[in-house]
Amino acid sequence: MRNSFLPFFLLLLLLSLSVLGGCNRAGDITADLEEMSANVEKFEALVLAGDIDGIMGEFTDSIKPTGYYPYQPPLEGREALRAAWEGFFSQGKVTDFSSAKIHRKLYGDLAVVYGLWQMTQESENGSLTSSGRFTTVYGRKDGVWKIIHDHVSISPSEMNPGEGASTEAESGSASEA
Repeated sequence: MRNSFLPFFLLLLLLSLSVLGGCNRAGDITADLEEMSANVEKFEALVLAGDIDGIMGEFTDSIKPTGYYPYQPPLEGREALRAAWEGFFSQGKVTDFSSAKIHRKLYGDLAVVYGLWQMTQESENGSLTSSGRFTTVYGRKDGVWKIIHDHVSISPSEMNPGEGASTEAESGSASEA
């Protein structure tokens, strides 16, 4: 009876060590969380600059990244994501973009970052300020974090024009956060 328990115990110990060996050590977790915060700030700067190449550089090229953006069908692949960003920037220049209430979760070589966003976009029709939620999933490959999934939602009150979205052209003044 005693000998039959030993192989089970050794197998359990081996599995535990392999799982623990794949986890981040305490020092790595702090650095990874800081890197996720830096990634959010970098993405904000790229959007403000209208830098499509920079934005696309944040997405993985090792798998087909996916994106869910307002008023668009689900997107899969770098070409579809690039086309969506080109369409977005063709609507006007982003003059303000910020994130708040950011949460970061690490799961080994996957990270989930979510929070709230607000932006103002200027066009020939005036200024549009909108806000919503975002969830971005990062994957780490060869020590580099890249976006594998990006999901952006608009606040429900802004889904129907005239029920919450503030435009300078309609109201005569820009809304402030």
